[in-house]
Amino acid sequence: MTITQVFAVVAVVLCFVGMVLAAMAALIAHRAARAATAAHHATAQLLREFEVRAAVSTASAVLAEATRAQQQANELSRAYGMLALFSRNFGEAEMQKSQEMADNQAHLAGQIASQAKEFVSAHRDVGDPTPENLDKAVNDFQKALVAVRSMRAEVERELEGVESQRGELR
Repeated sequence: MTITQVFAVVAVVLCFVGMVLAAMAALIAHRAARAATAAHHATAQLLREFEVRAAVSTASAVLAEATRAQQQANELSRAYGMLALFSRNFGEAEMQKSQEMADNQAHLAGQIASQAKEFVSAHRDVGDPTPENLDKAVNDFQKALVAVRSMRAEVERELEGVESQRGELR
């Protein structure tokens, strides 16, 4: 065997070793890419589950606040009725108007609570809602939470006023 042939054999062996190493590197890269894809899907699923849980949590807060607001509005309506019994200055038309306003607030709070309850029931099991629907639901429930808290605060203030008026008449 001549020196040229030895160099040729060594070159072929080195090329073969290089190809084996390149194939192993490609296999490792392929496995890493599959692992990265699986991690991406798992992360996306966790993010969706987190978003659904956040939406359900917000809807649950709306449900609790709306239920309290509804109870207080009903109590306000009864307080107006009691005030009409104790006061001669509080006219029938004024009492009815005040009771209707309180009943309307109770009805509105009940509707909001019903919508929140439906959402919570529908999404207890983390499904696959579209991100747009989920974002809209969260946004709507955050707005509803602010509105219900404001309504409840207004009803509380009015209820305190009616209770103090009734207390003065006793």
